[in-house]
Amino acid sequence: MFRCINDITPRVVRELGLEAILFDLDNTTVKDATLTTIPGAISWIKSLKEADIKVAMVTNTPHIRAYWFSRTFGVRFHAFAKKPLS
Repeated sequence: MFRCINDITPRVVRELGLEAILFDLDNTTVKDATLTTIPGAISWIKSLKEADIKVAMVTNTPHIRAYWFSRTFGVRFHAFAKKPLS
């Protein structure tokens, strides 16, 4: 468990044997129900991508909001994910 996403460095991802990171929006990379990213979220995603780690967003948020953030972060996304349903 990590205190914040910025603690999940490319090195940690590699040490865990992972090739990709899926992340959420609200209370993970964005302040809940806002258009304000948390400090370091954009640079965190950039650092993962620069380390050739695949990055995508999976969120329950509506499509238009997910699309807006996908452009902000430069990642693909899946909106209305219905998490935590299988």
